[in-house]
Amino acid sequence: MAVRKNILKLARKISGPVAMLITLDENAPEYKVLNCVVTDEMAEVALAMELRGPMPLEKIAKRCGKPLEETKRLVDQLAEAGVCIFHSENGVDVFELPVFVPGVMEKMMNNRAQCEKHPEIPAGFEEYARLRGASSPPSCRWAPPPCGSSPSRAPSTATAAASPMSR
Repeated sequence: MAVRKNILKLARKISGPVAMLITLDENAPEYKVLNCVVTDEMAEVALAMELRGPMPLEKIAKRCGKPLEETKRLVDQLAEAGVCIFHSENGVDVFELPVFVPGVMEKMMNNRAQCEKHPEIPAGFEEYARLRGASSPPSCRWAPPPCGSSPSRAPSTATAAASPMSR
């Protein structure tokens, strides 16, 4: 199957600055998860949106050159697929593209029916975590806190006994 240029552009856009550091082609997990659910029309609308920048529907419609009603339908499809998010700011509905992780990948994985219909989504998420997680700088990698250091953990009895508060 031929590479869908707008899906590749969208994958690069959602990847943000990281796209400059990685190989992003039709074999990349970012491309695979989008390719299976995003239509060409949906991609045109998503490309008119800002990465992590809320935009009202009217501005998206103007940027993509589609009628407001059609833009609304496509943005709703993007949101249902997990590719964009929406919320209200000062009583106005706004839409934005989140980054892949955390964001698009998790939202796509939350749609069980979509994942069952398109097994390339969970496979792409796993591949993304394996490939991209290892390439992130150590300061950005998640590691569990040492045992007992979480604020919700009770101190060990030895620590509690040594604490001036216990005297």
